[in-house]
Amino acid sequence: MFSSIRYSALRSVAAPVVALFVVMLGLPAMAAADNVVKVGAAVSLTGKLAKEGQLVRHGYDFYVDYVNSRGGFDVAGTRHKFELKYYDDESDAKTSAKLVEKLISTDGIKLIMSSYSSGIALASSAITEKYRAVMLGTAANADSLFERDYKYFFGVLKPASYNLQETLAMPAMLEPKAKTAAFIVENALWPLSAAEAGVEWAKKYGMQVVMFEKYAKGTQDFSTLLTQIKSKNVDVVVHLGYVNDAILLMKQAKELRVNPKNIAFGVGPTLPDFTQALGNDANFATVSTFWTPTMKYTGDIIPSAAEYATLFEKKFGYVPDFHAAVSSAALLVLQKAVQAAGTTDSEKVRAALQTINLKTFYGDIKFDEKGRNTAGKMGVIQIQNQKRVVVWPAEIGEAKPVYPTPAWEKR
Repeated sequence: MFSSIRYSALRSVAAPVVALFVVMLGLPAMAAADNVVKVGAAVSLTGKLAKEGQLVRHGYDFYVDYVNSRGGFDVAGTRHKFELKYYDDESDAKTSAKLVEKLISTDGIKLIMSSYSSGIALASSAITEKYRAVMLGTAANADSLFERDYKYFFGVLKPASYNLQETLAMPAMLEPKAKTAAFIVENALWPLSAAEAGVEWAKKYGMQVVMFEKYAKGTQDFSTLLTQIKSKNVDVVVHLGYVNDAILLMKQAKELRVNPKNIAFGVGPTLPDFTQALGNDANFATVSTFWTPTMKYTGDIIPSAAEYATLFEKKFGYVPDFHAAVSSAALLVLQKAVQAAGTTDSEKVRAALQTINLKTFYGDIKFDEKGRNTAGKMGVIQIQNQKRVVVWPAEIGEAKPVYPTPAWEKR
């Protein structure tokens, strides 16, 4: 089943569910005479990654609405508005690749936004490269995405090899210093990419990696691995996977009274689902993050991280994390590139992206010759009193980290 989303001229309309599920999302009226910048996206609206895919979609929707409601933007002396078309890739890489090809060859769109997940982006970006269509990678940052000599893929997130740098620096530098680490990793592209680099960061910070275990997609039990970790008295447990797995791991860690000095995640505590599902049991978990509303980033379209968060929450009813923010930022980058190119021609937009050097509400964005954002920075979030708080590095922290983590029976 395909899912396609287009922006209506007058109001939001949900069409009946048929073989092709079409949803018309309301945006400000666009007269027929208006020029449009057509953008396409195959996004995970159903399947395993639907939650994360929805966050990405909300980020895209927010930015399109924000810009269009303000009259669009100037391209070579003419006002343009965004027109964004979605398909549902059902959290499947092969489906995503087929739909991206449909966006290009059937719908005639050569400016493409990525889905969530590096594995999906790896497949779909091969299609954009084939057709010389630009793809902005949002929540997809496995290092392998940038090692293919591709010219049309640009990743807004900092590459995955940096994901755990600050996450592991924190327990290594605080007292008592962490000396051992265990990695529990989903056998998928992004988790493996981030974990392999994480092992090197752990070693750099003086930790011995005493366990590195992969698990299959859909795993429903971490108890065996957690029991091994408990027997080894590991200082830091690092989970690389997605939010539902992160929630399950925390529940079972409590059941088994696994009490490392720190439990860190690649994904999980950044999302409201984590604290909603776990309540007080979410407290003290840490996760690296590319962005929070409290970071002091400013820009010329959306003035600040804080204002973005305020407007986003008003529109969607929840405080955004980096998934939505980077998705909005990716469209901002595309807008800037189209304006610099003075056209939507994908070759000229690609050339403009190679010279981008921006300060935005999301942070600094500049691409190297491989399409990597070399200007991005990372922070560490800890859940404290069921709230996400930046605790590291100290110069950007809102509060001090709680370390070591109190034992379950003392919380």
